Amino acid sequence: MWLLGALSAVVWTVVGSVGYWSRIGWLPVDAAGWAQAFGAIVAIVVAIAIPYFQQESLRKQKEETELKARLDGINATYALMIHVSDIYTRLKLALRVLSFANNPLDWKAVAHDLKQSAAMLREIPVTAISNEMVHFLVGLREVSNYGEFLSGLMDYPNPSLVFSLEIIDKVDANVSLVGRWVEELELLENSITRLNRSCGLH
Repeated sequence: MWLLGALSAVVWTVVGSVGYWSRIGWLPVDAAGWAQAFGAIVAIVVAIAIPYFQQESLRKQKEETELKARLDGINATYALMIHVSDIYTRLKLALRVLSFANNPLDWKAVAHDLKQSAAMLREIPVTAISNEMVHFLVGLREVSNYGEFLSGLMDYPNPSLVFSLEIIDKVDANVSLVGRWVEELELLENSITRLNRSCGLH
């Protein structure tokens, strides 16, 4: 846009010079008229072009801001998913090998993390994330709430008697579900990045 301003200044400098040269006889008399007409055309073009480029600049800034907010939302949701997935993976391992019988401290740590994860997700307002991330957050809350329920069962003296095959299968299903969500987010982020690169955004 600054080029348009510079061009306008140069043109009017030339127009003034042509007018002066015409008066002193260096150029034909009608040269000044042609120069003024050309200068007027350039002025009209500049007057139209400057607002256009300003609007384009504002539009691009808005799109870049929206893109950043969208990607930030995806990254934040992705981090939550990885956190929940990690806890559930530890729970799944504990259930499969009954590690709580050999290492009760690890078992208590998993129970604590399940409770903390559920509490943390409940504290995140739905309005704080974009619409396309809402169903992921709601799903993570459901998974974490089930984990919180399981953490209560871990307080039993012998949890191995409480955790049925049905519960173990549910834990496995939740691990797989969160894994699919992670893949969906990765695909979404990649598609958004490719789309905006093709549009010239960063």
